[in-house]
Amino acid sequence: MTLRRRSALLIRLICAGTAVLWILLVVVNPSLLERFELAALDTELHLASASRASSDIVIVALDERAVHRYGPLRWPPALMAEVLTALDRVGARVIAFDFVFSGDGDRRAQAATPGPSRYLPLCEAVARSGKVVLGTYFDFESDPEDRPAPPDFREHRARSVRYLGGATPATAEAPVPLASEVHPLAPELAAVAHSFGHLNIVPSPGDGIMRWLPLVARYQNDFYTDFDVEVARTYLGNVRAELLLGRRRVEGVQLGPRRITTDERGQLLIRFAGGRGSYTTLSAADLLAARIPPEQLRDRIVLVGSTAAGAADVWATPLDPLLPGVEIHANAIDNLLHGNYLVRNWQTRLLTFVVLALLGLGGGLVLPWALGFGLRRLGALAAAVVAAGLVGHYLLFTRTGYAVGLVSPLLAMVTLLGGTLVASYFTEEKQRQQVERSFEHYLDRSVINELLERPERLRLGGERRELSVLFCDIRNFTSLAEGLPPEATVEMLNEFFTTMTGVIFSRRGLVDKFVGDQIMAVWGAPLERADHAAQACAAALEMTKAFGELKARWANLPVCAWDPARKESQAGPTTINCGVGINSGPMVVGNIGSARRISYTVIGDHVNVASRLESLNKLYGTQILVGPPTYVAAREEFRFREIDRLRVRGRTQAQVVYELLGRNHTPALDEDWLAAFAEGLETYRQQDWAAAARAFAAALDRNPFDACAKFYLSRAEHFAKNPPKEEREGALYLR
Repeated sequence: MTLRRRSALLIRLICAGTAVLWILLVVVNPSLLERFELAALDTELHLASASRASSDIVIVALDERAVHRYGPLRWPPALMAEVLTALDRVGARVIAFDFVFSGDGDRRAQAATPGPSRYLPLCEAVARSGKVVLGTYFDFESDPEDRPAPPDFREHRARSVRYLGGATPATAEAPVPLASEVHPLAPELAAVAHSFGHLNIVPSPGDGIMRWLPLVARYQNDFYTDFDVEVARTYLGNVRAELLLGRRRVEGVQLGPRRITTDERGQLLIRFAGGRGSYTTLSAADLLAARIPPEQLRDRIVLVGSTAAGAADVWATPLDPLLPGVEIHANAIDNLLHGNYLVRNWQTRLLTFVVLALLGLGGGLVLPWALGFGLRRLGALAAAVVAAGLVGHYLLFTRTGYAVGLVSPLLAMVTLLGGTLVASYFTEEKQRQQVERSFEHYLDRSVINELLERPERLRLGGERRELSVLFCDIRNFTSLAEGLPPEATVEMLNEFFTTMTGVIFSRRGLVDKFVGDQIMAVWGAPLERADHAAQACAAALEMTKAFGELKARWANLPVCAWDPARKESQAGPTTINCGVGINSGPMVVGNIGSARRISYTVIGDHVNVASRLESLNKLYGTQILVGPPTYVAAREEFRFREIDRLRVRGRTQAQVVYELLGRNHTPALDEDWLAAFAEGLETYRQQDWAAAARAFAAALDRNPFDACAKFYLSRAEHFAKNPPKEEREGALYLR
């Protein structure tokens, strides 16, 4: 299995394991992340544009001005009756009091005068109005008591219960909050009120923030709807409130045609319209003084509650740390009437599980494919995915109200993306090390970095590709080395290879191998290059120039004395030269070798031709010879002259060999010299030896250092005296 396939398998395992892990965490221990999920929910509420507070709901507040004018908050029933009468007079549609007028000790508005008759003025006003909703209060913290419910209290239980999903009264086990005690209305008020419901507000455990409102409570095997349901039901024309129960959960509350989705306990997750003052709030002092225009209250729901400083009825909410209870009820009633509440129940948890599963599945499919992007691109992709997830969750939350889990999918996303980045890092690091190990001695660091940036362009297996190959050799070095100390020979070779390698690297070539005093380089591999021939030609010119500088430094090397037995002159540093052969064409490149040792190299007929061209420099007296494909590819940038037409051994057709002279933009070459040489070459092929000799002699007059013209002049003179026995295509075979 390849490294890439192993990495893809590892990433798929990470994705699957991450999805399973987070699903198990949410199922087994949902409270582990609950506080973080609620904090995320609060943040989204802050970020979302506040829902528009309904103008159908108005608050008549017992605020500081009312308290200053009419006394402390525990207003007597007679004063409350005046408030109710004033509201009836302006045509309020529903009047709801956020107070408990209790017969056995009220919680907020205990009457000042004891005795059974203290509620008489208020009872008369409630009876005349016929549209008043009052409140009771349940205790949930103590153990349930066995004492019976107050008289007539059961008359206000939820009369209609619909069982869903096969549930029956005997099998339904919904976790509705069970009250231990009730603080009922005074019996005389309960008898005349249109309806009443419990006013309980339950903060979230852990942080104490009020988010849910219990729409239903259970007391002595009966279900009772809350104050807000009763207000909404009355406003909608006294529609029936129907409790929807499943086997193990509350499914919601039906208000006429409206279905309200709650959590399993029957609690409403409130979408708050904002902080304090979101709903129209009028002072009870202005109401009693008749300073409020009737149209502000006509045909509206009017909630009467306390907002004065020092009132105990304030709660911490996601959008306001001190929101009066009456405004919480206003938000809840608004949610019930317009369906703009939030949903966080078994359905959203199921959606969370689906999101986690899709993250695992999608990650397993996409992330292995994205491995080739590299760490930076993969990191950018990870950031984009997280951002898209956050935006998608926010849109789902604001458009539908579904509070799907955010923290667990986000942590799962971070986990699997982090695991992928770690796996990708080690994969890329291994690939980086493999590339560096494979090419650190062959390529310049800039080319290696390019390979590391774009590893998809690297193929370490064998393939056929258009390349240019260069051979460079030191002429007469063998003879020179025989007269040099071994240390000096090694020093010369090291300096030669170092210099030439630097030139090859600067032209983004690959150093294939060193053989004796010869160096082989390739352009177009491992990275494909369209200008491989031009780069090879430029490198050849720079190599010959650099070799001239090396010769100047080697001029004073110690050379052993001339041996007469050799019957030839001992070569010295000034007699050596370098020859370069270049050829281009299709070649096979890749890792080639044995099972124990391989080398990244090129093979093919065009490679052999380049090697033969390099050796022919000694014959012709040239420095850089190139084959026809190289000439065709680089002639627009470089200047060449034709040297000969040679037939490669094994081929029947001759091919032209060219000498690289320089760049086109370098100082102009002597055109007369080049013309004389071309004329000599043409007449030489026509076997007009006298004309050829004259032309080559003219070329030498123009350029005395033209060793190739001298070579042809010598051969022309020889053939003039000794004509060849058969027609020749060129000077010799290219062996």
